[in-house]
Amino acid sequence: MRSRLGYLFGGALIVFAAMLAGLALSTALSTMRGMQRVVMPGRADITLPSGPSTLYSEYHSHVGDKDYETERGFKFHCSIEDPGMHGVTIANSASSVSYSLGGYAGHAAFDVAARDGGHYTLVCDSDDNHPFVMAIGAGVGAWIVIAGLAAIPLCAGIALVVVTIVRRRRAARRAAASQRAVGQG
Repeated sequence: MRSRLGYLFGGALIVFAAMLAGLALSTALSTMRGMQRVVMPGRADITLPSGPSTLYSEYHSHVGDKDYETERGFKFHCSIEDPGMHGVTIANSASSVSYSLGGYAGHAAFDVAARDGGHYTLVCDSDDNHPFVMAIGAGVGAWIVIAGLAAIPLCAGIALVVVTIVRRRRAARRAAASQRAVGQG
């Protein structure tokens, strides 16, 4: 594209990509900050919505007035007690979602599905009995993927601007050479 429209379309793609990435990252951060967090090992009352949720093991976290740091890859086990027989399942996470944003870092550890929303008891233990944080939430991975996908229109916009610059310069050089040739003839 030799016209100035290449700048307009390329710039619009770049602005769109920046806005999309900004929105996705701010939503992911807001989601992370709003997650319910409990310090383990031990037992903790948690609230689960109806449907799927994810339990994230956090290696950098903040609960109450305290910061928690845990080594990655430490061994722990968790279960959910369902005394009301509401129907809840817990399984190792099928996704590999991990995050490090806004002072929080963790990864998806378990997928949970509750037939009925309500109060449950999370029970976790670890091999070394070192304190760690479990965060309960959903949607973090989706927003991180959306932020990553913003790279597509960003790259397209940058490519369009660069191609437009190169083609306009070539056209200007050809026009100058053509005028010189006409002036000499």
